[in-house]
Amino acid sequence: MRDFTDDIRDLVRRVDEASSYLHIPEGRDRLVELEAEISRPDLWDDADKAKAVNAEYAAVKDDVDTYSQIVASVSDVEVLHELARDEDDASLEPEIEESIAAVAVQLDQLELRSLFTGDHDDSACIVQINAKDGGVDAQDFAEMLLRVPTQLETSVAREVDWLIWTEFLELPYRAPGRVSDRDALGGMLMAQPEIAAAVNAAEDFANKHRRDDAFSGRLEDLLSRYIGTRVAAAEIATALTSAGVGGLVFQQLTPTAFT
Repeated sequence: MRDFTDDIRDLVRRVDEASSYLHIPEGRDRLVELEAEISRPDLWDDADKAKAVNAEYAAVKDDVDTYSQIVASVSDVEVLHELARDEDDASLEPEIEESIAAVAVQLDQLELRSLFTGDHDDSACIVQINAKDGGVDAQDFAEMLLRVPTQLETSVAREVDWLIWTEFLELPYRAPGRVSDRDALGGMLMAQPEIAAAVNAAEDFANKHRRDDAFSGRLEDLLSRYIGTRVAAAEIATALTSAGVGGLVFQQLTPTAFT
């Protein structure tokens, strides 16, 4: 049975740090005050103040609830680990390891969020890279930086990527541990009897000529063009996200805008 003591101890340390940078003790006291404010019948006599109170309450409650949930998760892992070690039950190792990893991801997100607590940190931004007076080498390097992926490979970035493909673009997508076969455009087209009949006829024709090299070449060329248009749609979505306006655009556009 593997010993996860050090891993769990590290989680406990990070949870203690979270209590400090999230100001959990003060937050709990503040929640009591805010709940009293919210319950006042004359709160909405001043609409601006009411909105500010509700916004602060939601933010503080989210921090406290998230912290409490993480504490509970760490406690569950500790109990499971002790049980597994007492019983020398190695079959619980995968579950313990997955639980530790899940809590670590939550703490990663919490630590990142704690860095953005300024008045304007929720606002979008646009970053521009210029070669300026550096000459050709500086220009080449600036162009290289512009081609570097702007999203960090975090669980949040992976989830955003998944949602862009499966919910926004509604395209088939494969990611580690999950696959989506959803294809809104394909489904819409195949719902038309005439198109479905044409596709079925084309499929039969393709099967009959699949050993024809010339035909296969033309088919591959057409498919690459088709796939290219769909990939371009995903690249547009990624560019919008990188520019900091993706969230706004996503609320206004539908996948049909890219067809």
